[in-house]
Amino acid sequence: MKNDEYLNIIEKFKEENKELIENGKCKKVFLENLPKIKQGIDWSNTKDYYFYFIYDKIQGYMKITEYNKKITLEYNNLTIDILSGNLKKCQLGAMFGKYIKEYRFNIDKIIKDDFGKGIILKQLRIGKANHKGYKIKCKNCDHTYERTENHIINRDGFKCPNCYNKGNSYGEKFMFNVLQQLSVNFIKENTFNWSKDISHKNIKICGDKRYDFHINDYNILMEIHGNQHYEEGFQNIRSKNLKEEQENDRLKKALALANGIKEENYIIIDCRKSELEWIKEHILNSRLNELFDLSKIDWLKCHEYACKDIIQYISQIKNENPNMTINDIVILTNLGTGAVRTYIKQASEMSLCYYNPKEEMKRSGQKAGLLSSIKLGKEIICIDNGIIIKNSAEYERKSVNIFDEILNRNGISRVCRGERTHYKGHRFKFTSDLTEEQIKEIQDNAKLNQAI
Repeated sequence: MKNDEYLNIIEKFKEENKELIENGKCKKVFLENLPKIKQGIDWSNTKDYYFYFIYDKIQGYMKITEYNKKITLEYNNLTIDILSGNLKKCQLGAMFGKYIKEYRFNIDKIIKDDFGKGIILKQLRIGKANHKGYKIKCKNCDHTYERTENHIINRDGFKCPNCYNKGNSYGEKFMFNVLQQLSVNFIKENTFNWSKDISHKNIKICGDKRYDFHINDYNILMEIHGNQHYEEGFQNIRSKNLKEEQENDRLKKALALANGIKEENYIIIDCRKSELEWIKEHILNSRLNELFDLSKIDWLKCHEYACKDIIQYISQIKNENPNMTINDIVILTNLGTGAVRTYIKQASEMSLCYYNPKEEMKRSGQKAGLLSSIKLGKEIICIDNGIIIKNSAEYERKSVNIFDEILNRNGISRVCRGERTHYKGHRFKFTSDLTEEQIKEIQDNAKLNQAI
């Protein structure tokens, strides 16, 4: 497009929307000058291009400095990374410290999802990036916590960190009760200014470094290492393998020693086995036994405390979702299969929930057969973009190119089966559940949204 033509488009729009622009109620990007291909804008060749924008009372030319799945924009020494679809909608709020979207959850609203139940106490902004978030009160234990909206939608939902935090392993709960019995001043899961926003060449190791326990009066940091720190175990796309886990451990220790923690005060407790005698032995063989009188500890009480919350949690899940299999609970809680089976048997013996091993085996077999048939044969359409792919496994493989993020096939399938309304904000349907007219309508709407 010639420069004169491009400027005429801008001036015409300004003239037609003069009042909105003067009142700061107009948001518009002019992308007509960017290189084109048959499908639309050729984003891979837009580097060093400028385009005109109007955002409230701010307007001018913005530069595209990079494109690598996301577009990097620069304006007056400010930069942001943005998806092409969001740029087309002029969602530039992060550039100017403003936001367009309203909060999804209202104050005093009680929300229940697969993870928990909470009441929204306050809408707020969280962290350096000023993310939308909430102050939430757990309806189970009355604990209050803060969580970003993105974290709620795409990760842990309303899972209360006091009740169900995946970090609250047997070992951590055991140690928590030890420190309570010692009446020492400590903080659980502490992050320091020097342990925030840590860079690493491996993206899984980047970010804030949180330490399991900080005993304030002695300036002691204590890490509770489960089996994943010693042996290779089950992995998903987001989890660290053994090498990455141990590299993260080395990095955390190096950071602590470089910031005033003495080496003898950086204590690691081997909790690879969730057993009373194992953990007791490793605590007694640690520096804690030099600093405190551990003869006062009621070890059985520590064990009961560590087990009680987990068993109650497992039984609550089973009671609220009686058709859930052991494997479903494993995925939800991040506990091991053997651990979940043991806890649910104990809960059943305590009359906290119903569990029949034979029925469980039958249900698991039926679900495995169902999932297998889904993975092999069921075609899936994404409601938001109209893209049809032959099955959930194929959608998982292609998810980065389509959505700029990794989607798990199980999450996609759960949406298709109606067990969830969305997965990471995306909606899916089996094409076999739709008519040809419905599929065409979805694809037409998707094209219309992309064109806006």
